[in-house]
Amino acid sequence: MLFQFEPLFPERFRVYHEPFMGGGAVFFHLLPEKAVLIDNNPELINFYLVVRDNLNELVTKCTGGISAGDDNFIADTAPWESIALAQRRF
Repeated sequence: MLFQFEPLFPERFRVYHEPFMGGGAVFFHLLPEKAVLIDNNPELINFYLVVRDNLNELVTKCTGGISAGDDNFIADTAPWESIALAQRRF
């Protein structure tokens, strides 16, 4: 679907600005050299920061972490919204 909009994209630009990052389809399609990415969803921004700054740790936690079926699993009972973004990173 993105390819139908490709003729509307400028051929050249100095800095790509994306005011509504969301899934980043246009950004990842264009892969600009310089970009300013904006979104008002703190969870989304937090996710992109983790991917940018701690990708290896994220992959390790997602692929080798303790699952709910393990004896060592402890359910976090705090409401998600009450946990600071820095604490929610992992």
